[in-house]
Amino acid sequence: MLTLNHCAILLDATASDYTFQLNYQATDLAYPAGAEQQIQRLWEEALTRKHPGTLLFNGKLFNVNALKVEAQSVQLGLCNTNYQQYLATRQPSFRQRYPNAPLANPLAVCIALTTSDHYILVERRQHTDTYSDCYHVIGGFIDPDLDVLDAQVNPKHAIEREVHEELHLDVFKQVNNVLGLVYDNLNPHPEICFQHALQLSLQAVQAQLASKTPSEVKEVIGVANTPDALADFLFAHQQDIAVTGYGCLLLHGKKTFGAEWFAQFKR
Repeated sequence: MLTLNHCAILLDATASDYTFQLNYQATDLAYPAGAEQQIQRLWEEALTRKHPGTLLFNGKLFNVNALKVEAQSVQLGLCNTNYQQYLATRQPSFRQRYPNAPLANPLAVCIALTTSDHYILVERRQHTDTYSDCYHVIGGFIDPDLDVLDAQVNPKHAIEREVHEELHLDVFKQVNNVLGLVYDNLNPHPEICFQHALQLSLQAVQAQLASKTPSEVKEVIGVANTPDALADFLFAHQQDIAVTGYGCLLLHGKKTFGAEWFAQFKR
């Protein structure tokens, strides 16, 4: 059963406005002798056993190696990693052999999107390395090739790009509400959580998705944006929801319905 032990809330911004300062240094993670070869072997094994249709490629990522929370500001120190390192260094066999080696810790973003007819959008994923056929909110890793604007790593652009890629909706320069920062302890990595209200109905969003070529989004459903409906959904799907999707929806519920609503998940 998924619990708050699996999903660490590193920053709860539901009651305050926080800005994120992302400080990037173009350095690579340093691995001991033999570890890079083990990373390559584990990657090749993953490619061999992956299911047909699974999207698995070694994209560049931003690794979080420092986190500092100050008054109204979060500072994240970033360096280089990639999906190969992320996949390999979280494997038990790698951790047992190289317990002191860096754990790739790539930064991602996700978003609680609501519709004009009062639904929260939840996707079921497909063809993904992790959480395939599980529920999640829209999200993904920050891409060093796509999400650096004016020489600055831009998480807002990253989530707006993900919404465009996954739902084929244009929300560029519209997303402003930050919910917080959550951490996936099962597939280790942090995600910045956002919240945004669309000026579209659930039916319009689903129709837009149906008109496009399927990607990693198998389907999009609407969870009524009410205290009981969201709580029922989260309790019912603790076995088949992504950890950070769970955390993002918890923070959305806390911001929308209050601390008393949120408290039921801490028991």
